[in-house]
Amino acid sequence: MSLSKVAVIGMGYVGLTLSAVLAKRNFEVVGIEKNLDVVHHLQKGEPHFHEQNLASLLQAQINNDNLIIKPSFSKEDKFDILIICVGTPYDKDSDRVNMDFIISAAKELSPHIKKDSLVLLRSTVPLGTTRKYIIPILEAGSSLAVGKDFSVAFTPERTIEGKAIVELESNPQIVGGYDSKSTRKATDFFSHLTNTIVKK
Repeated sequence: MSLSKVAVIGMGYVGLTLSAVLAKRNFEVVGIEKNLDVVHHLQKGEPHFHEQNLASLLQAQINNDNLIIKPSFSKEDKFDILIICVGTPYDKDSDRVNMDFIISAAKELSPHIKKDSLVLLRSTVPLGTTRKYIIPILEAGSSLAVGKDFSVAFTPERTIEGKAIVELESNPQIVGGYDSKSTRKATDFFSHLTNTIVKK
């Protein structure tokens, strides 16, 4: 299957650095970001935080159209890979992780899953989040079944701020798939970035 068309939801530290590196590796990347001011700057190749070598990399990928930043999906958009990179802030009052952004992102991307798509969760989440929250939302919104029609994997982000570009291409990538097919697809995908994959 082709792994060329990728959607990344959330253009914060995790999502933007990953998008830029994937675009450099010749994936066709669409970055989704709700903050219109951030979108405006990113469309001009201007990152909204400092990361070594990110500005030049972002500018190059925007200019060659490998990376497109926009505030929402187009109705007809369908993707081979969809990656959730939104924040999961800790709520001190409730002593719980705020899942609102994750749930919203899953609902937004689910209509854009197609047969044989791979959905990756890259946000920091409590144990069991993928099966309890994400998969039911994806199945309901896509009218497809995980394991049969599309694949899902959890692939945690492990880069240090300031070295994300280098570490995305050198750190081992941890992959935890819904099933063996999901693990294989996620492993194949990340093998375009790094030589070492740790499967869980």
